[in-house]
Amino acid sequence: MVEADTSRISELEKEGDKITQSIEEEIGRGSISASLANDFGRLVDSVDSVLDRAHAVSRQLRRMAKGPVRKSREFDASFRKEQVRLVEIGRQELRLVRELLATAGSDRTKAIAMEREI
Repeated sequence: MVEADTSRISELEKEGDKITQSIEEEIGRGSISASLANDFGRLVDSVDSVLDRAHAVSRQLRRMAKGPVRKSREFDASFRKEQVRLVEIGRQELRLVRELLATAGSDRTKAIAMEREI
């Protein structure tokens, strides 16, 4: 169970890295104004940092679960499920940021609504 959850978190974090890189490339192409590019860049970095930290905590908990204490394993399994959920939320947020980038230049009202959702 612990290994499966750790693997899932690792996969999600890698997918988040790919989405982050893709968004950064879109921003770098100059498709939005420079002032918005800085804001989007900070937003993407923040979401990516959350994913990276969740992955790091997951690896630490995997090490802890190898110990003989049963309670640590029970805690780890419960915590790991929450970590998976948080990483999935972060991945969803990155997708919303990508959609927001596409919308920002054409529909300001929708873009503002999307920003609030993120």
